[in-house]
Amino acid sequence: MTLQLSLTEWFASLIAGGGVVVSMVIGAVLLFRHAGRGPANYSMAFLLFVGASAVLNELVVNLRPPNASWAVIFPPLLYTYSLGPLLYAYIRAKLPGATTLPWWHWIIPAAQAVLTVGLFVAPASAKAAYMETVYAPWYSSLEDVLFTLSLGGYLVLSYRAVSRAVRFERFDWERTNHVWLRRLILGSTVVLCVSITFNAASPVFYSLLDVDLYGYGGVVFAESVVYSALLYWMALGGLIQAVPTARKVFVTETPQRKEHYNLRPGLVQEHLEGLAMHMKTEQPFLDPDLTLPELAEQLGVSDKILSYVLNEGKGVTYTDYINGLRVAEAVQRLAQPDSANLTVLSIGLDAGFKSKATFNRAFKKVTGKAPSAFRP
Repeated sequence: MTLQLSLTEWFASLIAGGGVVVSMVIGAVLLFRHAGRGPANYSMAFLLFVGASAVLNELVVNLRPPNASWAVIFPPLLYTYSLGPLLYAYIRAKLPGATTLPWWHWIIPAAQAVLTVGLFVAPASAKAAYMETVYAPWYSSLEDVLFTLSLGGYLVLSYRAVSRAVRFERFDWERTNHVWLRRLILGSTVVLCVSITFNAASPVFYSLLDVDLYGYGGVVFAESVVYSALLYWMALGGLIQAVPTARKVFVTETPQRKEHYNLRPGLVQEHLEGLAMHMKTEQPFLDPDLTLPELAEQLGVSDKILSYVLNEGKGVTYTDYINGLRVAEAVQRLAQPDSANLTVLSIGLDAGFKSKATFNRAFKKVTGKAPSAFRP
């Protein structure tokens, strides 16, 4: 089997291949280095691995000679459904109050990985049947739609996460880190737009162009060049962001107290107003398993920021604040005539307390009286 490529296609293949190599090398560096934030490095490393694998898959498909084997037609390289979750995981890991993605974000990427590897190891008869009955008739089109929806959805989530961090949390590194994250989101949006454009235009190229030299072949190789160029930029940017900047070492001014979290004036009050509105409309305190990180995530801030706002703005801890709301809810329910048939304990449990002892202790601490004293 021989390859007959134009000079343009050879040049494009070298650029794309270089992007694959650079991304793989930098991804390995991020994966095994000790400095920097681990979750962010891991997410970026696998993002580079998956991106490089996708570009390599494009190269294999475009370079595929006539009468190629099934191993070339179904290479185990396509894991594009994980690009969106990995990007979102990296964004979250770089923001204050970093949290990991819930497991269900990885269901569809895992299914794609199983399908990709399964097709690679499947016998030729199974591959032929899959191509004839599944991939060619409908899945090739569905695959493009699913990728667009997945990456597009996670781009929206990533942008919202960065916007919330910029709005609610004022950190010294905001001007540099958030700029990089927004540029990363923009670059990923370019990837999505290029993918949509080429997927939509490929039927036109097939029907109108019947030449390979500087024709359709050159066009599809151009897609690989665009992807590889973004890979170069993402790999170098991810590596630079993983290295602590020199300005954090040579600090001449007196640093602010860490527990203030550099919140701008008036932001504590804004947080308190948003918290009060959330408690009034959603009543999350009725959930007995509600935790500080969970409430902070609902509000779009870190748990440290929320704890600081409660201490600074109300002079209470998270536990005292939530128990105070639960006690107020229990008092209101105890005073209602239609609750006469309910036990005091059942009302306390409905108000968000997990046990009788916790209910009685919090009630006495807040009101100075026993719950039964509030019966009509």
